[in-house]
Amino acid sequence: MPEVIVHGGIEYRRGEPDVKNVLNCREAVTVDLPQGDYNKVYILASSSRGDRKAVFDVGGRKYEAVVPYYSGFRAQWAWADKTKSFVKDGTIAHIGNHRHKMNGRNDAYTFTYLYRLGFGIAPGAGKLTLPEDADINIFRHHGLRGTGSTVRGGLASRVPCP
Repeated sequence: MPEVIVHGGIEYRRGEPDVKNVLNCREAVTVDLPQGDYNKVYILASSSRGDRKAVFDVGGRKYEAVVPYYSGFRAQWAWADKTKSFVKDGTIAHIGNHRHKMNGRNDAYTFTYLYRLGFGIAPGAGKLTLPEDADINIFRHHGLRGTGSTVRGGLASRVPCP
């Protein structure tokens, strides 16, 4: 994974090498939201087993979202009545061109994806509670100020990994 992922004008920086930089949501974790007049939080996430429905709690407001699977086909055309056409939902923030196997080898040309999820932050909301689902992995979160597509600054934060 690159040191920096830029998506939608937002820069997400990877943590230090050889340090746990991904939070697996095997239990609900609550993190502090950035202080100030931030009105949106973006999360880079993916699922390790199929598309996962999840609930994110932002200062007491619950958002339902689908966290897409990190690999596999994103879309396909129908072919000779043997396959059906589909395009999966999800905002792709990063595409990897291989994945690492548990034995240390690489799966070349097995594409992987990080997805961007976005949720509104109400004034005074101070906490973000991530869903309890061992198949969901959170890479980064980022608070933003602004309306529409205008970004007036932000605060990237590393999600604390146990």
